[in-house]
Amino acid sequence: MLLVAVTADTGTVQPNGECQVTLTYSEMTYVFVGLKAHLREFAAHRELDNGESHPESEWQELRSSVGELIWRLEEALAPPGALIEHSDEAVRPAVQ
Repeated sequence: MLLVAVTADTGTVQPNGECQVTLTYSEMTYVFVGLKAHLREFAAHRELDNGESHPESEWQELRSSVGELIWRLEEALAPPGALIEHSDEAVRPAVQ
């Protein structure tokens, strides 16, 4: 069983905003699939009302932040040494 560190306990949030959560590989795939579905549903919702409910800037911010998380999850879910082909939803994280 592959475990990934993550905790939702607010007592473990670091000053920089980072926290840790422990997820199994299976749980991590649920998060990954859920994020991709959220992006699809949000885009479809915007399309229904031609973006009136959510401006383009909100969509782009969501697309970027969730897309970066999807990228990181794709990296984490891949077997060691695998050549990763990222999904269309994935956004390469900015170098910090």
